[in-house]
Amino acid sequence: MKVHELHGNLRRVRCSRCRAPYDNSLFLERDDCPACGGPLRPGVVLFGEMLPEGPMDAAEELSGTASSFLVLGSSLEVSPANAYPMLAKRAGAKLFIINMTPTQLDYMADGVIHGDIVETLEEIEKSVSRGSGRRE
Repeated sequence: MKVHELHGNLRRVRCSRCRAPYDNSLFLERDDCPACGGPLRPGVVLFGEMLPEGPMDAAEELSGTASSFLVLGSSLEVSPANAYPMLAKRAGAKLFIINMTPTQLDYMADGVIHGDIVETLEEIEKSVSRGSGRRE
């Protein structure tokens, strides 16, 4: 399985000046870039910044060809990521949403659970394990 990270991750840091990426362990040692001296920052997309083009293209393509689409813990209020579940649904995918609060797409989902993501996924895993005859 390949994960396309639209918002980055905290496993990496990058230089704010030259954008050089580094493992996050560097941040424990120093707060400036070894290459140019610029400040290091988390390797995530912050509010107001552009999402990376490659992962966005992949998300759009996969949304249009998916047989199912699972939304985990998103208000679905921020563009462009909130368009992917709709794209998948319009292309024939089953849409499932797990979120603490209702979303604007709950009405079109094939299944909605309002609850804690971790607890819900653990319950789903237990149910699937019981159904397949696996033992924990």
